[in-house]
Amino acid sequence: MNKYRKIAAEVQKIGKDEYLKKSDSANTDELKEYIKEVEKIDKRLEELHNVYKLRYTASCQRAEWGESIIDFLADEINLEWHEDMTGYRQATKETLDSKNFQDYVKITFDGEEVTEDTREWLKLVFENASENRIYVYLVPVENKSNVENRIIVHIDYNGAEQEIYSRDICQHICEVIKCDTESGIVNYTSDINALKLNTNKSFSDTAKDLENMKKKS
Repeated sequence: MNKYRKIAAEVQKIGKDEYLKKSDSANTDELKEYIKEVEKIDKRLEELHNVYKLRYTASCQRAEWGESIIDFLADEINLEWHEDMTGYRQATKETLDSKNFQDYVKITFDGEEVTEDTREWLKLVFENASENRIYVYLVPVENKSNVENRIIVHIDYNGAEQEIYSRDICQHICEVIKCDTESGIVNYTSDINALKLNTNKSFSDTAKDLENMKKKS
């Protein structure tokens, strides 16, 4: 776009005829190709603008869902909430150094130093009376035209898997966010390795984080 702006500025300054006479100027065929490319870029920017709005809406929803889930699981069914383990995905060094992320933080957090990327998944960690850790990931799933949130639940049992308890926790979360248990929004996983192989990168990344969390616990 910067290249095309320079051409447009030069044409505006010296006129179309004088521009075309210059030996280093783009010829008419090249200018036609530039116009086509500008139209493609303009269309892509419009698509990205819509995706940006959807990303923002999904981010707000994750924050709201997260607060509601914490309130319910901690207050209503007496799970211990591990606030120190809860948070958004840590931004990579590449992300932290990028101008896009720095501008985003400046606008969203009024210049505060932020290392979590609120555009990514939100992790909630709880513990029940049997000292089983309960991990809840609120994950944005994006395709070309939409962004939707999904929830992944994993319980790190000290002993055998308790299927009924796992199902109850998922049902509670469905109640909190007001979704049907068959909607596919809330998903329980007991197999982290299978989750790592998921074709959705957001899901597979949560599996890697789960592995790290379990190693630390």
